[in-house]
Amino acid sequence: MKTRAPFYLLIVRNGPVWDLEKTLGFFARTLGTAFEGEICTFGNKPGHLPRGDGGMEVRRYVWNQHRNPFARLWYTMRVVARAWRARWIQRRKLVMVAYDPFQSGLVGAVVKWTTGATFVCEVNGVYGDDDNLIDVADAAQRKKKKDSMLRTGSFVLRQADFIKILFPEQLHGFDPDAIDKPRTWFFDLIDAEMFKKSGQETQKRILFVGYPFYRKGIDVLLQAWARTRDAFPEWELSLVGFGLEPVAEELGLPTEGVDFVGPQPPDALVPQMEAAAGLILPSRSEGMGRVLLEAAHLGRPRLGSRVGGIPYYIEDDVDGLLFEPEDVDSLEAVLRRFMGDPELRERLGAAAFERASRWFSADEYVRRYAAVFADLTGTPAPPAEAAPATSPTGS
Repeated sequence: MKTRAPFYLLIVRNGPVWDLEKTLGFFARTLGTAFEGEICTFGNKPGHLPRGDGGMEVRRYVWNQHRNPFARLWYTMRVVARAWRARWIQRRKLVMVAYDPFQSGLVGAVVKWTTGATFVCEVNGVYGDDDNLIDVADAAQRKKKKDSMLRTGSFVLRQADFIKILFPEQLHGFDPDAIDKPRTWFFDLIDAEMFKKSGQETQKRILFVGYPFYRKGIDVLLQAWARTRDAFPEWELSLVGFGLEPVAEELGLPTEGVDFVGPQPPDALVPQMEAAAGLILPSRSEGMGRVLLEAAHLGRPRLGSRVGGIPYYIEDDVDGLLFEPEDVDSLEAVLRRFMGDPELRERLGAAAFERASRWFSADEYVRRYAAVFADLTGTPAPPAEAAPATSPTGS
């Protein structure tokens, strides 16, 4: 059995989770190479993935958010009971990781208060951005929700011992006192085994994956795309995401040469992503953009707006192209350059694959978290070579 850290790792992930194996199986196996512990989440029925070789197990507790007003409390009590078991019965040093400073972060704070666990809180959205909630139609409601999230998030982050983010400027908007503590930034884990190249022939097609409509900048993309149609009539734009076509039709946006695919499961999305000439993410607000890393693992060049974390995961004119957010002219220029230059597409795709293989791998993710836990607990970081590597644009 591999040497693992001498502490117990308890992770709380958001739900509801319907399929444990597809959503958390790879995550548990990856962390289980270096750590022992468990991942807790919730859904409409109980579930369990046992730990293999003493690594990480997954537990799903029942929490029907819409029916039982006591479900949140019951779920929190179940997670706290697991933490108590590890800390006070098994007498293990406990490290608690919450996925965000809201739902799971509140659970993490309770675990810290009741067990003395070391509390690491992740932040996976750009909650201080005005455009983060732009798809909420009512401006007053947007402001109320944003203010509430920042208040709750600041409260939780005050309880944390360490903060993990996706890019350096991500915490703007939170109370400065709450975020004045140790933190680092690096990517979220991607199942690179799922996004492996199979040698598909590349088509003259650009792929978008995501929603909601305005936050992801679909309106800007459709306007810029329409301007390129005369020069590149053989190219196609595919939009993968929930409810995109009805909104485009309601707004009267141009859709010639656009294929609205609808949401796709990962096993159907992978071949579509590999067959595309490139992936585009024209977001107004974005923490990282998982699809950017997924496309990179497939050797696909990425086009992204210069906003949030995107410039930290696309190096302009090296492994992708950047354009200004909400700027139709800037996006049009990038599209024309990309579609008109096959050598550029080849160069960007090769560089994206090389960078993903080196800096966005599962091993790199484990090494970075191992270094964090080693600093927090004063214990050796497994595996032994787990030094905090630095990417060309990384932390």
